[in-house]
Amino acid sequence: MSPASLPQELISLILSFLFHVHDKPTLSSCSLVSKAWLSLSRTHLFHDITLNNRNHPQILLSPYTPTLAAYTRRLKIARLNIASPSFPPSPFPPFSDTLFQIQRFSAITSLMLQRTAPSKNMLLALPPLFPEVRHLYLDAVNFPTSAEAYTFFCAFGRLEKVTVSHTWDQSKSTQREPLYFPPGVRGVDARGGLFFLKVPVPVSVKGGEGLGYGGVRVRVLRLGGLRIRDAAAIAPHLEAIGKGLEHLELGFVAYSAAEVFHNKIDLSSTPNLRSFALLRAPPKLLLSALRSAAPLQKLEEATLTMHSMLDEAQIVRVLTTFDWATLDALTGDALRTPRLHNVTLRLEESLRTRVHERVKGGMRMSVGRKVLELRFVGALREACEWEEQIMQDPFGTRWTTRYERHFRDVVSVHLVKCTSGAPRTSNVRCLELQLELKETIG
Repeated sequence: MSPASLPQELISLILSFLFHVHDKPTLSSCSLVSKAWLSLSRTHLFHDITLNNRNHPQILLSPYTPTLAAYTRRLKIARLNIASPSFPPSPFPPFSDTLFQIQRFSAITSLMLQRTAPSKNMLLALPPLFPEVRHLYLDAVNFPTSAEAYTFFCAFGRLEKVTVSHTWDQSKSTQREPLYFPPGVRGVDARGGLFFLKVPVPVSVKGGEGLGYGGVRVRVLRLGGLRIRDAAAIAPHLEAIGKGLEHLELGFVAYSAAEVFHNKIDLSSTPNLRSFALLRAPPKLLLSALRSAAPLQKLEEATLTMHSMLDEAQIVRVLTTFDWATLDALTGDALRTPRLHNVTLRLEESLRTRVHERVKGGMRMSVGRKVLELRFVGALREACEWEEQIMQDPFGTRWTTRYERHFRDVVSVHLVKCTSGAPRTSNVRCLELQLELKETIG
């Protein structure tokens, strides 16, 4: 069968796979096969566009941009030419001079601002240009105050998710700034920038039937880089979110910080919680958090990832001295956790021989219910960093060179052989193709 006569669904699947593995050279070659391939290739070739100090005049002023912009769905604006000592002078005209031409990308659904200190005029001008934006990424964006940040969020009328990393200087925040998001926001992902935990929760939003943060029903909350100073703030903010929260993930800068949160994470105000995950935390923190809300009528998944401890002996000591039977009393009892079907412990591969039997021996009921999953991952720390990079910056290709190795690490439990004599690369690509097929057909 010639390439031109392939079913459109198969062509679309091939191009989608090339897009997801960031293989733009092959994707470009596919666009030259025939008119059918060209039409479908454009959707992926121009799906992501990055504007920065060096390329934005050429892209925005190009006669081809109006045609290509119709296929763009994610726009990244990085390192703008602004008058700041943090940025070197640029020979190109300021971004603000061509701001009106950016409206050609009005069809985008995801917008990312990276490493920039936008002016107030720019903050007011950007949201009206992108009425369809549903996901906003902010990486090292220096807002003058938190109030301007929330004003910026609310200017996007259809915003559903906010992802923040390395945020603005919180020392300029005031104690009375509100925590209002647009009504449609359902997910907040803050890693390395806890922009709202440092501002007190307004009394008016407490006990609001899950309508936390100014009347917003947040369903997904993922916080990374939690420090000791955030321990006192975590409980009132979980209370403010209330019944709306379904997925909660907390990551800590160090195990010493995680230990301070012991008995401070109260899940009793989140009865609809379906999944709960802790990153870089000891098992006793998972136990205290689950105990705070027992019985957990709707919890389906619980995950604990342990890596980056000072030495291997320390993590072995923590895992072998912990009373796993106490945790098993929660996760292994079908009356206390009726919907729980997966408790995942992600550990370094090197720990398998020393802790595997200890954990399984202490969690007999969970093993009997087949809810316990021990995942021993090689280079777990790097794998977790890789996962975070993808979530923080889906536009970048920083992880491309390491893609194959870490993809194998993360899904090592689910790897299948495609052909007995095929190289390892083929196995990974086959797995990705299987996942794409399942997603498309299912």
